[in-house]
Amino acid sequence: MSEKTKVIVVGDVTKDWLKWDNSDSNDYPYEQSTREIYKGYDIIARMGGALLISKMINEVKNDYLKLIQYDESEIKNEMELNNSKDLINSMCILERYNPSQDKKLILPTVSPQNNEKHLVKTFSGFKKPEKIIKPELNQYKFDDQTLPDIVVIHDDNKYFRDSENLWGPIDNLNEKNSLFILKMSRPLAQGDLWEFIKNQPNLIVIIRADDLRGKGLRISRSLSWERTAYDFLNEMEKNRKGECNPDIKDISQCKNLIVRFGVGGAILCQYDGKNAKYTLFFDPEVFEGTLEQKIEGYYMKGLRSAFISGLIHEIQNNPQNYGDKLIDGIKKGIIASRNLLEIGFIADDADKMDFPFKKMFLNLDNDKEKIQDVEFKDDIKWKIMNQKLKNETEVFKAACQYVKSKKSVLLQSPVAEFGKLRTVDRKEIETFHNSRNLILEYLSKKNIKEPLSIAVFGPPGSGKSFGVTQIAKTISDDIEPIEFNLSQFQSPGDLFSAFHIIQSTSLTGKTPLVFFDEFDSDLDSIPYGWLKYFLSPMSDGSFKQGEIIHPIGKCIFVFAGGRNKTFEEFDNDKDKDKVKGEDFISRLRGYIDIAGIDKKQGQDCLYMIRRAMVLRSILERKAKNIFLGSEANIDPSVLNALIKVPKYKHGARSMEAIIEMSIFSNMRHFERSALPSSEQLKLHVNAAEFKKCLNQQINY
Repeated sequence: MSEKTKVIVVGDVTKDWLKWDNSDSNDYPYEQSTREIYKGYDIIARMGGALLISKMINEVKNDYLKLIQYDESEIKNEMELNNSKDLINSMCILERYNPSQDKKLILPTVSPQNNEKHLVKTFSGFKKPEKIIKPELNQYKFDDQTLPDIVVIHDDNKYFRDSENLWGPIDNLNEKNSLFILKMSRPLAQGDLWEFIKNQPNLIVIIRADDLRGKGLRISRSLSWERTAYDFLNEMEKNRKGECNPDIKDISQCKNLIVRFGVGGAILCQYDGKNAKYTLFFDPEVFEGTLEQKIEGYYMKGLRSAFISGLIHEIQNNPQNYGDKLIDGIKKGIIASRNLLEIGFIADDADKMDFPFKKMFLNLDNDKEKIQDVEFKDDIKWKIMNQKLKNETEVFKAACQYVKSKKSVLLQSPVAEFGKLRTVDRKEIETFHNSRNLILEYLSKKNIKEPLSIAVFGPPGSGKSFGVTQIAKTISDDIEPIEFNLSQFQSPGDLFSAFHIIQSTSLTGKTPLVFFDEFDSDLDSIPYGWLKYFLSPMSDGSFKQGEIIHPIGKCIFVFAGGRNKTFEEFDNDKDKDKVKGEDFISRLRGYIDIAGIDKKQGQDCLYMIRRAMVLRSILERKAKNIFLGSEANIDPSVLNALIKVPKYKHGARSMEAIIEMSIFSNMRHFERSALPSSEQLKLHVNAAEFKKCLNQQINY
């Protein structure tokens, strides 16, 4: 067997107290008596910081890894004492967490069997003693037998970064060409340790995206992975040139910088002194913060330590060539941290809370396949799907695969899901997420009187009201949808009646989600004649009827356009300017452009993907008998026509109508004979064009 890879973990060490089972006391344990601390076994101390990482790595090591430990005897003795006066202490109040069915995370194979876990509900911070134990390395000077191949540094800005006597011995590791992995905390890139280590030839720096945002970097959150990646690249390039944020110029010049976006994804930036290579890591069905939001009000300790341990799992067998291992290592790190969030604290053999050291590293080799990686460049319009599907033939093949089996390369691109709504269009994803964030922020405010106003545009049958309703359903059960079609109103009096209905709904404690469909209709032959009647309700939260001013209450206004297909068309329409259209726009807080299922102007072969996702959903609801398990039994020529017909006259409603008009009784196969006649097809498509697509030779 070849010589084992040697890993040493150094850095800040803490004593982390875990307290659970509804204990009322928030006092620190070293201020309590032994009887009070251990009564009912509801509190216990665990090693934290560098020693936690060390213990996690110990679980992932194999026959070719050796972990060089601190001299822990003094620390272990201190861990057993009730009055911990020589260690930094922290306190976490844990609560049992039972996720509801709709809030389960996505890795059930590693969950506790009883589906119960403990998570952190309250973190009371750190408390420093008068004197801190600063553990030293068990070999103050390394010899040929103890020179580590990998040095993991846990810098939590407690004491280690400014204690040269503790990290000074690693200065003589250059001959070994050791790999340094630095977990950095705020303040970033500061302290004596950073000045010493930043010039190491083999250095991986791991930081959180929120730490960069805290320094003023404009990196979007939870809009789309493409937008997040572009924002990050743009900020790094500016900092590298010294155009802004000089405090983190060193960070932008790291040879290997890993930025974690929670447990959802990461970015690897590799800089050779001249050029930078950027790689995005993401789960197609998870966006930044998605999994953390599922446990709203709770969080889990040790996620960064789990990430580092997952990284070590991959690179441990060949650290000298770590560059070839970083891609899979980062994927394993994401999975390990996600596993830890999924499992939470669990009871050990003594029925005391501890980290799930063994379970959190199960299945890393298999589960890493859930994480996609893609190299990205400086392009604000960049789409991951365009990079995965390079031409129209590949797009068509992916669309057909999705309809038939729901297994497709398109699922390697981000897919946003809001209730029953699924979309892969980047612009839709960003605007839907932006609207969801607006609604969440609005609902969190107390004593607010003005409505939240959002506009929605799209072609007929694109699902404007459906999309916003599905977003609302993912937010709160207290949102009550109400819909009015202004094209059916005869006078402003009809609108005032609608406002009274909204007011009554608001008084019940529900938040009305009010759709004003075709808000851009004419009134008395005046284009956009209704707009002026919305100005006061939008800005003041009230409307005037006669001499009486009526408050509307807290609600969400959604203005669905019928005249224009996009916000840009609406914004450029001069007719609206004659009726206070600009005043109306100034009161909007967001808008959504829905692409629909037909081909847009210009290069838009992704319309086939949009159609495939809608078609699959319709078939699952309307033609269940053609499915064998998850496989849809559909004739290739029928699928070709449904995917490629140039236009649906009424959007998704027409596609659904064709499926409803087809004959499936006692049929296990969607064949050509099941389709409606040409005369009936004319209601929803050009029948000749549909037949032409039906007769094309299919190659996929």
